[in-house]
Amino acid sequence: MVKHRRKYDDSFKKEAVNLCRQTEKPVKEIADELGISKDLLYRWIKKAEQEEKNGSASKETNKEVARLQKELAETKQERDILKKALSIFSKPPK
Repeated sequence: MVKHRRKYDDSFKKEAVNLCRQTEKPVKEIADELGISKDLLYRWIKKAEQEEKNGSASKETNKEVARLQKELAETKQERDILKKALSIFSKPPK
């Protein structure tokens, strides 16, 4: 007998995880209602928690990258101004 592995889309997984978080029901009961194994549901919950944890870290990283890009742009602008000033003052007087 060949078992076919079922695939679930991301929206189904998210809804299942949200259902676990929002209700007082045990995970096993929710898994039975959805027709999936409790182990699979536990994996989805764990993965969602990891993604949320990494998501907050990546938001902080994105903020830092944006701050550094702004600082770099300002530094380049200052450098260009100094280059122009240097070229003006290094010309011999007429």
